[in-house]
Amino acid sequence: MKQPRITSTGGFLDLVDVLGRGGTDEWRLLYRRAEHDVAVREQIRAALLLVDPEIGSGRELWSFLLDHLEQREARRSSSTRSRRSRTG
Repeated sequence: MKQPRITSTGGFLDLVDVLGRGGTDEWRLLYRRAEHDVAVREQIRAALLLVDPEIGSGRELWSFLLDHLEQREARRSSSTRSRRSRTG
């Protein structure tokens, strides 16, 4: 993948590049970040709007992955609330 153009930290367009043309290692790293940070998931969703659907199926895959992460997070939080109400 291309190195960031101007700074040493990646920007929004670098995220678009990774989503559209990134390799497995870059996608794994980005997924790990998205697992733990809602802001990263929001950035990914915004960047997906700029990913060319003709290049690959990255848009559909990432939309599925983000939906899965959010569903899993919702189940965890409802499970935690349920346990608290039983013990408290």
